Amino acid sequence: MESLCRWQGVLSILFLATASQGQTSNINLRGLWDYAEGTTVLIAQRGDQVDARFVSIGPNSDAEKRGFEIGDLSFYGSFESGILRAKVSFHYYKADRQKCPEQWSRLTYMTLIPSNGGNILSGSFSRDQLVRATCTIIPGPTGPFLIRRIAGNPPPTSKLFEFGDEFSSQEKPSRLWLLSERPSVMRGELFNVTVGLSGSTLPRVIADRDYHVRLQADHGEFISKDLVIRKDTGTANIAVRALGAGMLTLEASSDQEIQAVDHKLPSCVVGGSIDHFELQNLQQILPANPTLPARVVVAFVDDAGRFVTGGPGDKSLGWHHEGVGSWRMSTLRGQAIGEVAWIPDGQCGLTAELTSAREGKENLTVKFMKQTEYRSFKFYSQLTAGIVAFVAAISALGSFVRTAQRLAIAGSKAESEHRKPIDLLAEYGTGAIGAVALYLAYYFGLVRLFIVFPSGWGIAVLVGISGGYLGATAIDRVSKIVLQGGQRPPDELQDLV
Repeated sequence: MESLCRWQGVLSILFLATASQGQTSNINLRGLWDYAEGTTVLIAQRGDQVDARFVSIGPNSDAEKRGFEIGDLSFYGSFESGILRAKVSFHYYKADRQKCPEQWSRLTYMTLIPSNGGNILSGSFSRDQLVRATCTIIPGPTGPFLIRRIAGNPPPTSKLFEFGDEFSSQEKPSRLWLLSERPSVMRGELFNVTVGLSGSTLPRVIADRDYHVRLQADHGEFISKDLVIRKDTGTANIAVRALGAGMLTLEASSDQEIQAVDHKLPSCVVGGSIDHFELQNLQQILPANPTLPARVVVAFVDDAGRFVTGGPGDKSLGWHHEGVGSWRMSTLRGQAIGEVAWIPDGQCGLTAELTSAREGKENLTVKFMKQTEYRSFKFYSQLTAGIVAFVAAISALGSFVRTAQRLAIAGSKAESEHRKPIDLLAEYGTGAIGAVALYLAYYFGLVRLFIVFPSGWGIAVLVGISGGYLGATAIDRVSKIVLQGGQRPPDELQDLV
């Protein structure tokens, strides 16, 4: 018996290793599907990965009676040997939500088989029953599941899908991203992670060549240390085993020009009693770029300091946030987080991602039971060639004011006529250099060190004009001081001030 179990474990690992090598199914499920009673779902697919969400809810339909809304998850999964292994989102009826809120919504396993023509998906899943008096769940009968493809083009998916088909070839890859299939894992469990590529501003880009990825895990082990993201694909999958309870850290790196990434998620002990939660974050000041998220990890902890799942049922965290950022679950199919963050039954925590495309602040308050934790984040505008060029260009206004002021003080038409175009060009050039130097000093000396200072286009205008006005004089005086061996005459000191 022991040898049989050992061989089953080896075969499972070999199967996961084979699946992670990028083999994809030829079955295409993308598009609209009829759920019956006026309810439809939209399926997005990337390789073997499938995600279905509701795009219409029929009046008085079973989906409406169970509280589903447009944009909610219907099911997700991946193909294995032509069979879709999925998890379906199952709700009890609306009346049960008030009495048993933690048991009302759950995910359950389901196997779906496409028809020969690929226009019907059918299968079954266990419809466990809810005992309303005690809010306990008991095994129930197996119920059928069937949807039919609807001919025609699907509607836009940008508001319904976090991962969808939004992979672009408009930018060259510059960073790696790594996401887990679930918010936390069990000690000793095998689970899948997805590694992909992002550009300088686009969160999902297609590989322009083969990228070899090196993998490393703290408190865990990958089934292989190397992975390849193939040309013209966007992602690759691999399995990981959590070796112990605690914070599991996954790291992925590639070529020198590709920025590495790490990802943290809690590794749990099943059961236990939740005493409090931990909230960890590595960054509080970061660039305003949708491809560079700040990650916040929440984990339930018992009185012995172990990460535990606690009792049965989903857990909810109060997740109040305000500011310029957007929050989502840091999983492959992570949904946006509103005022409540749900942790599914059997999980001990979550990892959330915060991103922003504009500068500003984001405040977060997390509540669970009687505990409350606060975090504040600052997004600053990134230093780009465009904003530096803008500062240099806008400095011409300051240089013009300075030149006009000098001519007015001179009061001599002959002196103004004596100035050559090369003199004006030199003055404008030194003004631009002074403006850029002033902006760089402001950016690296204040913006990157202190949260309260702005860093966008508005401050670029102010610094650019000021630098253009002062830059020519400052550079002229500094050069004279250097040429005169550091001796500054008193009148020059006054002119500089």
